[in-house]
Amino acid sequence: MADGAKISKKKAIELVKKFKDNHPKSTHSVSYDATLIQELLAIPNCVTVRIHLAETDEKITTMVLVAVDKEGNAILPASEELTKDLANGTFILNDGRTCPPRCSSGEL
Repeated sequence: MADGAKISKKKAIELVKKFKDNHPKSTHSVSYDATLIQELLAIPNCVTVRIHLAETDEKITTMVLVAVDKEGNAILPASEELTKDLANGTFILNDGRTCPPRCSSGEL
């Protein structure tokens, strides 16, 4: 069985609105380029993506995305040096556009 489920636009708007109403000062969303998501999914043995809630030094909520294999293990880079890991195709994704402050218009 897959992790996750497709939901209606109405349900999505309802869930997002509830979060925004209950957490008005929190990060409401984090956006990532589709090419980076596709590269993450293309990491060898990746079958899903795990999204971790995280916090910056400035106390801003953000997300950390990692590729995950069929056993549920994160596919992590072998070293602490990003350039070495990019050479073998592994990386961890962060640093998306947070809302606020950079928000789009609309309900989602």
